[in-house]
Amino acid sequence: MNESSEEFRAKIKSILANAPTSPGVYLMEGHDGDIFYVGKANNIRQRLRSYFQTNPGDSRYFVSILEKLLVDISFVLTTNEKEALILENELIKQYHPKYNVLFRDDKNYLHIRVDTSKPFPRLETVRRRANDQALYFGPYDSSGSLRNTLNIVNKHFGLRTCTDHEFRTRTRPCIEHQIGRCPAPCVLELPANSYERSVHDATLFLEGRCRDLVDRLKQRMTEASSQTLFERAAHYRDQIQAITRSLTRQNVVLKRAENLDVIAFATEDNRALVQVTRYRDGYPVGNRRYQMPASSIEHPDSALTTFLHTLYERRQDTPPLILINRSISMQKALTDVLSDRAGRNVALRCPQRGQKRALIRAAERNALQHLKQSTAQDLKRLDTLAQCQSLLNLKNLPVRIETYDISNIQGSDAVGSMVVFTDGKPDRAGYRHFGVKTISGIDDFAMMAEMLVRRFNDGETLGPLPDLVILDGGKAHLRAVIEALERAGHIDLEIVALAKERVKKQRDDEPGKLQDLSLRPERVYLRNAKDPIPLHRATAVMHLMAMMRNEAHRTAINFHRKRRRRRTVRSELDGIKGVGPKRRTLLLREFGSVQELRRQSAATVTERTGIPMALAKTILTTLSRQEDV
Repeated sequence: MNESSEEFRAKIKSILANAPTSPGVYLMEGHDGDIFYVGKANNIRQRLRSYFQTNPGDSRYFVSILEKLLVDISFVLTTNEKEALILENELIKQYHPKYNVLFRDDKNYLHIRVDTSKPFPRLETVRRRANDQALYFGPYDSSGSLRNTLNIVNKHFGLRTCTDHEFRTRTRPCIEHQIGRCPAPCVLELPANSYERSVHDATLFLEGRCRDLVDRLKQRMTEASSQTLFERAAHYRDQIQAITRSLTRQNVVLKRAENLDVIAFATEDNRALVQVTRYRDGYPVGNRRYQMPASSIEHPDSALTTFLHTLYERRQDTPPLILINRSISMQKALTDVLSDRAGRNVALRCPQRGQKRALIRAAERNALQHLKQSTAQDLKRLDTLAQCQSLLNLKNLPVRIETYDISNIQGSDAVGSMVVFTDGKPDRAGYRHFGVKTISGIDDFAMMAEMLVRRFNDGETLGPLPDLVILDGGKAHLRAVIEALERAGHIDLEIVALAKERVKKQRDDEPGKLQDLSLRPERVYLRNAKDPIPLHRATAVMHLMAMMRNEAHRTAINFHRKRRRRRTVRSELDGIKGVGPKRRTLLLREFGSVQELRRQSAATVTERTGIPMALAKTILTTLSRQEDV
């Protein structure tokens, strides 16, 4: 044992001796002064001891390198488990610790927004709930479920789908009116309260109160039929059938009109997954699965508690009942937290019999089935990586692969992309963009070299070092990058270049006459090999490498377009005296584009944005001059 290890053990012994045995939160501090992990415990000392046993039984990466990372541990005591749960969550948001679990689906969900303050509101798709008076429905688990809902509403409830700008400027009904899906309130006069009734019906559907809505529609259908308004009665009939189909499509329906979530934590081999099934008004309205870290298998209690706390912090529609497939030690504390957050009682139960137990079992079966499928897919990906290692003669299995590409137009707005695949799957959290800084003019080779040198000069700041680097390019790209990296001191890297397939022209003895057109396959150029390795289309390795190259290409192009648009907007609006970032954003939000702004009068600009008339005239005059240049 070396001296540093002895010092570390002495330091840990001192920390554990002073650690409290009460509930609270502990914060692990690294050499740079940053907090790299925040944890909670009912007994802090007992929890910390588990990290420093000879065989801790904890597979999380940071546990294996605590000796390198840890400088000190600080504590924040609480009076009970509930306070510890809340405090841990707040500290994670404050410090953004590197090694705390960030769930794979940790993003803003899709919602439907209806602004009832407008005379003829429409359905809008948004990612965030604003603090306004509009109605929000969701969140929706996927864009597919959202599109299905919007299709039903747009087809059967007769709400407008045009933007506010189109609504204000339209002069005649659009095709949606011609096919009977919109009453055209933009240009036609509607019967009193008819549009408001359609909005109310749509909100009942979106809230999941489908039984109430179907009863109302049946009543209207009967009234229309008795008045011999058969076309209107048929419209109500179609609405009822569409709503009924959207409900009976599900396989499981509750006996009562309950709102609840069913959550099952399942494990298979070294994998863990949480299945969440949402029921509203007795009907299942969405399923979602969350991949959990491998350490969840060893600490299922803590993992499920943290997951539940995080899930319902993001969601706005916490149901009154949440069913889970295993009891957790902090169940009472978590129930109190969820109830406080929802503003009403929320029950957290682990049912042992009856229909609710059957729901849990169904969720468990679905979760296990998904785990088995994903295991088979991962084994297939692992086999592909092994083939890649053999084909390219790599020292290590390419678990982490980074792919690079450059995008520019005649050397302008040059950018690069770094795309990461881990275990043969896209790791989007590791994607990075680079703006080319030192190269001017058209020189893709130098641009690629600059990007790679900057990435590896930063060490592991942008993530662990890769097992394989793939360049989108040919032999010249590979040579330029290797020479630049060697000058920078990076010599022990596995780097290849992937060239696209192309048509190889072969001619016969007659000049100018084509004899044969054959396809030259994708080719991989290696560091010390004279000839490239051809990749044939039918191989799994070719599909994987082409997918990585195409993803890098797509990411680079998208970033290039974004940067170019930003520069274009700045050059046209930012040079105008009196137009700062706020007014530029206001103008673009109101008119959509600089081109549309040019078409407006100064009076219109002032009326719709509140910008003074003199400044509005200056803006339009300047834009007109720029267009003439």
